[in-house]
Amino acid sequence: MNEFYEFSLRVFEEFPQLFIITTSLIVLCHYLIIKKQTYSFLDPLCMFVCFNSFAMVTVFFVSVFRKDVTIFIDLAFFNFLFFLPGLLIKPIKLNQFRVALLSLRTQPEYMFFTFNAAIFIFSTIILWVVKGIPIFSEDPSYAKVAIYQNGFGIIRYIHFVLPIYLTMYSFMDLILSERKKTSISYMFSTFILLFCFVFFIFSSAKTSILWALFSFALINEVFSNNRYYKRINKIKLILFIFSIGIVFLILMLSDTRVGGDVLERLFVLLGVRLLASGDALFFWYNFDLSEKMSSINILEYLFSPLMGMFGISSHEYSLGVSAMNVATGFPLGAFGPNAQLPLVLGLAFGPFRFFMAFFAGCLLFYFRNYTHLLIKKMGGGGQLFLHCCSFTAYIYILI
Repeated sequence: MNEFYEFSLRVFEEFPQLFIITTSLIVLCHYLIIKKQTYSFLDPLCMFVCFNSFAMVTVFFVSVFRKDVTIFIDLAFFNFLFFLPGLLIKPIKLNQFRVALLSLRTQPEYMFFTFNAAIFIFSTIILWVVKGIPIFSEDPSYAKVAIYQNGFGIIRYIHFVLPIYLTMYSFMDLILSERKKTSISYMFSTFILLFCFVFFIFSSAKTSILWALFSFALINEVFSNNRYYKRINKIKLILFIFSIGIVFLILMLSDTRVGGDVLERLFVLLGVRLLASGDALFFWYNFDLSEKMSSINILEYLFSPLMGMFGISSHEYSLGVSAMNVATGFPLGAFGPNAQLPLVLGLAFGPFRFFMAFFAGCLLFYFRNYTHLLIKKMGGGGQLFLHCCSFTAYIYILI
């Protein structure tokens, strides 16, 4: 990753003002496209757009340094087609999700919640006892990835899915509950909510607490007539500020290569982290990897993590890590860039990637806005789907 790190430092040393101007314009353009689709500033779609914008800024400076504007135009056109369905598909309707989520207020659904909570708690405790807690390691940023190596890959999938579902359900159960605060079920939901919050902090993922805030925001807006609505909004703001502090703390603990006073270090480290939203695209465009990497089978690629988890096939390295290896010769390992959609579709479909970008955008906004139908039909399973395929927008940033 040294090439990307040096590239990022060069951006802030030579073009700090251009960085700010370019970022502001790209974020504004993205927001204008998806504005009617959002329900709160803590809508995950807003964070997705923010990080996607910084990925575009990364590619913009690749174009600047290489004096090749076609690089940036290629990604800008790809992103425009991906977000275009946000203008065409009807916006999300929270009242429909209210009806769907209320259907989960049954004893069987609470048992489903309890069962998943038990799996999450025991697997997390086992992992932390055996491998340690990431936030307390020498390099928290690396530890959050390395902790799942050597046989703990299945827990990574548990952590990928369950914390958000459990946070959403327990929070909904608490704000809608008419039970006494001393009842066992009320205290259990409170414990699960607190355990999830502790997990988000100790996982050392820089944006982890934001996922808890997204859950609070969604449930609070869906049930905006709850008696705690205004109080929760104030708590959300406090937690948002706290989450930013956690990001700065992890950055300071994980990277000691930047000198200067504290404020200067924080600005540069945060900037490098934001530009890292496009680290895979940096390698893809800067090293012309479309000519150097072999094509992939999209279905085999998409299902390889699941197949690898059950031992059907091998899934050792992500496509982003492979791209970094081809570009720089950096050894293959578990730590490295996530393979973003332009890279994946470029290797899978070549010149047809633009059409597939529009198709992927349609899937994102359709699933995001209509998963209330799945919640009604599938119950808690539908709520898990709501997390996995809709609100977190993983279809683009972690594919």
